[in-house]
Amino acid sequence: MADKTIKPFVSVALHPEYLALISVRDSTVQELGWRPFNPPLNPETIQNESLFMEKIANTFSSLSDGIAQKAEEIAVAVNGSMVIHKKIPVALGLGEELIQSQMNWEAEQYLLSPLGNYVVNHQRLPFSTPSGNPLFLQVLIRKQIVQMLKGLAKNSGLTLKDIDVDLFTNVRTVLANYDFDPKGTLVMVDVQLEHLVFVFIHQQEYFLSHRVGLPAESRIRGADPAEINKILVKELRRLVFGHRLGKGIEDLEGILLTGQEVIHDMINELKGMLSTEILNPFKRIALGPMIAQSEAFNRSPEKFAASVGLALKRVPTLKIKP
Repeated sequence: MADKTIKPFVSVALHPEYLALISVRDSTVQELGWRPFNPPLNPETIQNESLFMEKIANTFSSLSDGIAQKAEEIAVAVNGSMVIHKKIPVALGLGEELIQSQMNWEAEQYLLSPLGNYVVNHQRLPFSTPSGNPLFLQVLIRKQIVQMLKGLAKNSGLTLKDIDVDLFTNVRTVLANYDFDPKGTLVMVDVQLEHLVFVFIHQQEYFLSHRVGLPAESRIRGADPAEINKILVKELRRLVFGHRLGKGIEDLEGILLTGQEVIHDMINELKGMLSTEILNPFKRIALGPMIAQSEAFNRSPEKFAASVGLALKRVPTLKIKP
């Protein structure tokens, strides 16, 4: 049943290589689209306010003209590379005031600029250290980025309702669309132009993320799928062993791939090792009648994983029963 209290909105994901958005009305995805960033976003672009705003605003405007006209609100999922995130062990039994104090101290140890330049959040994870102390996830985003996103919303005539991180919205998408062992571990791998980004979902919770660079000869432009798979599997083995997630990658529930077109050439070899598929974020999502006719929906559904997860955060009824 549609939630009439939720105004029509667009859910936008800022990936380093593209901008993707979905339009949600009446608890249903009505429209969608994506546009590449050419060239891709990089740290210099993100830190340059005028350049960042121009690049994001132009891409959003060109994409949203025919999609977001009926929207009143906007939610944005920024890429994990645009934030700082760190797992921090905390002594068992500390009160919230002392936890907050420790979080601030920890951040000051690794930041190169003042803590006051960031919006800081933390939450307790359902995991502990080997000694039994709870683990907290700390996330920091530059206030400058928040202000730029507020400016994007204002200039587009929309009200900014939420800013999240795709590492976490992607997890929400996977949990809504896939069934796997509640005690098991599933891995998302985003195959980017210059990196592989791993997100581990353990016991149906975000567990860790990791980024590894691709050597120049293995990068996606003209890349050899077998070489990328070799790097992917090697890193998977290291992460599974290092974080005590099993005896080997055979203990994983499977892999969900997103990213460059080369994933279609990688999948068959990976399937020979463990369950692997290209992520479909719409398997159990309510879709409007026009979606099935969309080229983006039929050719690149995985690019909307973060947008769908962010929309699910606002409208849980977007998920339909399997």
